[in-house]
Amino acid sequence: MTINSPDAVVDVDGVHYPLDRLLGQGGQGAVYAVRGKDLAVKLLGVRQPSARERVRENIARLRRLPLQRLKVARPLRALAEPFVGYVMELMTGMVPLKTLVNVPRDLEGDFSSWYLKTGSLKRRLRLLARTAELFRDLHAAGLTYGDASPGNIFMSETQESNEVWLIDCDNVYQGVSPRAVYTPGYAAPELFRGHPGADSLTDAWSLATIVFETLCVTHPFIGELVHNSEPENEEKAFRGELPWIGDTNDNSNAPIHGLPMEMVLTPPLQSYAGRCFADSRLERQNRPSAGAWADSLHQAADQTLVCPACNSSYYFTCAKCPWCDEPRPSFAIITFYHRDTSLTDDSRTPYQVVCNQPGKPSAVARTMVQHDRWTKLADRHLKGTCSDTIRISACLKGHTLVLKGTEASATRLAHRRDGKSVPLDGRTERVALQKGKSWWWLVPETPLDIHRVATFTLYKGAAS
Repeated sequence: MTINSPDAVVDVDGVHYPLDRLLGQGGQGAVYAVRGKDLAVKLLGVRQPSARERVRENIARLRRLPLQRLKVARPLRALAEPFVGYVMELMTGMVPLKTLVNVPRDLEGDFSSWYLKTGSLKRRLRLLARTAELFRDLHAAGLTYGDASPGNIFMSETQESNEVWLIDCDNVYQGVSPRAVYTPGYAAPELFRGHPGADSLTDAWSLATIVFETLCVTHPFIGELVHNSEPENEEKAFRGELPWIGDTNDNSNAPIHGLPMEMVLTPPLQSYAGRCFADSRLERQNRPSAGAWADSLHQAADQTLVCPACNSSYYFTCAKCPWCDEPRPSFAIITFYHRDTSLTDDSRTPYQVVCNQPGKPSAVARTMVQHDRWTKLADRHLKGTCSDTIRISACLKGHTLVLKGTEASATRLAHRRDGKSVPLDGRTERVALQKGKSWWWLVPETPLDIHRVATFTLYKGAAS
């Protein structure tokens, strides 16, 4: 509890809410957990009667928005006098995303330990993908969040869960918001140039900044030029008037701390960062959408390995762990392709798999499988949808890939040469990979004309 904060509040229906720990505080108010319930309370620091009435009108407006199916802490009830604010839904055990951004002072000398302790690379990627999905779904519903920052995005405190919620929905609007409310450092540059208000593209800028800062642990515009000069340069940087730290044409604002981009960003993520922070500063239409970020972040998380020595995660393209230099372990790659049953030229499109070049299948996704670590294959992998419904669990045992299907996996193993087929619904099957590859592949139980298939390849460890 903070100084002068109440021990409890009452809503307009007379229900009492005992307040627990402070979850977050900003210019518009403070958010507290409600003791013993999946609820939170936002207290707003307004005193004038007219301002208090506007707040109550805004709460009523927010309650009418289509937020029910979104993980947004929407207002449930307004508070009664003398308090101004509202009760909102929020899962217990949540902490702000900023805990993955701000290195505690006492751990600044042990950066790698802190990065691992807070989930390392893979969990950051997965949490950020969930965040991007939230913004994608908001925008699909015609809504704008308006003031995104690591302080109002909440995540599961335990590393076994990757739940993400948005709090502080005071500035959520349908379409373009009538006013620009933002947190310095996360606002799109056009808001400083008189753009009428927040929209999906300003949200996309904020999201990109949050993604970059969480992965690289440095702000995309706080480099050498800004850090070592007068405060006015920081304002210029936030207005998009200075180069970002990854600018390939101007290195005057080169990064001075944090992690190298190539260590934590896949090439697609690096490309999105460049499109956002360089190309879209003046041409906002070039900005990658929240949905694009979500897809690439999930794909990046799928391409990570966990180091057996230090338990950190890194991309499979590295020959050794960048944190402790342990050689890369053995792993299998499950690679997904599009298959089109209308294709008939087996020399150009073998097994009816779509190829960009004759005879060279074009992968659409891939995921890593390690020894004694279960990898979940969801509809996102198997069907290319946005669903995370798990269909298969995969694990590597020596040179054998173990596939465990759910009761409704809707997939089967098929042999490309002899035509044999084994359903995976509720079954566990093993695929031998002693020779590195297998003629078995995954196909849908009831394939469409165009569907996804998956192959398996074993890669020996770097020390083998």
